[in-house]
Amino acid sequence: SILAGCGQAGKLCKAYLHTSVAATARESSDTIITTFVDDIGQSAQGTLQHVVEALTRGGYLFHRALGKLRLRLADKSVIVASDHRASSLVVKSLGKMGIVVKAAAVARDLGLAYAAGQANRGLAVARSSAACRRLRRVGGLARCVKGARSLATTGALPQAWWGQAGHALPPRELQKLRASLAQASGIGGTGRCTTSAITLAFGPNMDPAVAIPCQVVQSWLQLLGRNSHLLDRARSAWRRIHDRVVVKNRVAWRRIAGPISSTIAVLTHWGWKAQHMEVWRNPDNERFILDFAAPLEDLCEEVRLSIKLQLWRSAAETSWQGKGMQKGVDVAASTALVKYLKKKENGQAGILESIMATTTWSPHRVQHVLFARPPPPCQYCGEPDSEEH
Repeated sequence: SILAGCGQAGKLCKAYLHTSVAATARESSDTIITTFVDDIGQSAQGTLQHVVEALTRGGYLFHRALGKLRLRLADKSVIVASDHRASSLVVKSLGKMGIVVKAAAVARDLGLAYAAGQANRGLAVARSSAACRRLRRVGGLARCVKGARSLATTGALPQAWWGQAGHALPPRELQKLRASLAQASGIGGTGRCTTSAITLAFGPNMDPAVAIPCQVVQSWLQLLGRNSHLLDRARSAWRRIHDRVVVKNRVAWRRIAGPISSTIAVLTHWGWKAQHMEVWRNPDNERFILDFAAPLEDLCEEVRLSIKLQLWRSAAETSWQGKGMQKGVDVAASTALVKYLKKKENGQAGILESIMATTTWSPHRVQHVLFARPPPPCQYCGEPDSEEH
């Protein structure tokens, strides 16, 4: 471990380890050594026998190098493999040399999980659930003090989003997160529109249904843009992973295991078609040809707009008197009025937000929604009552 808070600790750590790690890499050519701050990993791929032999030799050489530097392996060191037999054999082989490590299904560090290509969403779901609990507590405060809603964007949402770029959140968990964020807004209650509440309180780009999928897509595009040597490997794996993740035009979320499957899952769930890595089609069947050497911000923005449109379309279909919102809502004038009313501190801003996110419960709506009865007569003319009337 390194000294927390020291800006030079990471550089000094790399300088201290460089010579020994470089020598280990030369002697153990069948393994790939990667470093991140004070974490070092060795990886190998191939047949079961090849992987076991490569990691056993690489582990021994690395352990020997650490001994010369008067360092030791951390107790949290683990062996993770796509085939549990490989991890067990490596642990056993290293144990005979006096090197103690553990076999694990997943390795966790910096709040991220690595499962050697196997599906493992437990950590992401657990983090999202914890964020939901924080958001609900923020909601209790926001109903009394509207300014408390800022705690959602500075604490709970970053917790929920961390690590989601490499492992897309399933729709059910995403919906829970959205509902909790709408509650954290402190707006309305019964009949509240989740999309409207989030848009009014935090802005449309802070909606988890928008932010997390766009983060997945953007991270994947940046990964290939910065690592062109991965293009051929990614291209050969894309179609195979697509056929495994997308079954009858539906996403098998339990098979999500990494950035490729996450990107395919997100695009497919929101109506895009991405059978090929470099050719995508949006819900309107417009074709986009990807050039990873060029900036792709426009494509990310296209994905973002597409998701927003679908969210508003869903809100229009499920909300009371929602017809007309299918193509989105321009809330600029309304939010400007809310900001103006907040300066007066007379409570009108909160009333306006509640009306915008939940509308009003007229006698007509109460009878229709709660009791499935015909509309009551108008108290002035006797005709059937309604909002339009």
